[in-house]
Amino acid sequence: MATISLTAINAGDDANAEPVDGNFDTIADLLNGNLDDANILNGGISLSTKAASENWSSYTVTWTTNGTQPAIGNGTLTGYYLKIGKNVYFRIKLTGGTTTTWGTGEFIFSLPVNAASDFTDTAIGNFRLRISAGNNYIGIVYIKTSSTVSCMVQDSTTGKGTGVGNGAPTGWTSGSYIYLSGVYEAA
Repeated sequence: MATISLTAINAGDDANAEPVDGNFDTIADLLNGNLDDANILNGGISLSTKAASENWSSYTVTWTTNGTQPAIGNGTLTGYYLKIGKNVYFRIKLTGGTTTTWGTGEFIFSLPVNAASDFTDTAIGNFRLRISAGNNYIGIVYIKTSSTVSCMVQDSTTGKGTGVGNGAPTGWTSGSYIYLSGVYEAA
């Protein structure tokens, strides 16, 4: 095994490089503390392993639109999140009831923790929605503002992305649901 000796260089000092007996992989291993796939996963560094073993916290999700506001009525709206360092994992479930009104415009959901400001319009997750038997859709979840997310689905006519809301991709009814989840960097 090669030994690497590092000495601080001060301004104005000459730096002389000498050959090192060893290949690049050996040098890289020494510099990065011998991290590899096995000891990253076995050493508890894996975020997905940590996320699976931690207790998620519930939070109150605010559901709005950029048009006429919806009302959950006797439907259900739940949110859960887990924050590990600056990573925030979240999931939201909205199920319509017989008295749910869907509003107009694109659905907007609150995040549990504000996102880093440079992530606006960034895809951070996915969703699945079911409006009625046989009408299942999937798409992306993206950060709309630092405190909210919206969903986008591909329009079957134009092929372009369109915001999910009442009438997009089709009209919502009692029993319709959407599950969304994602991960992002906290502010």
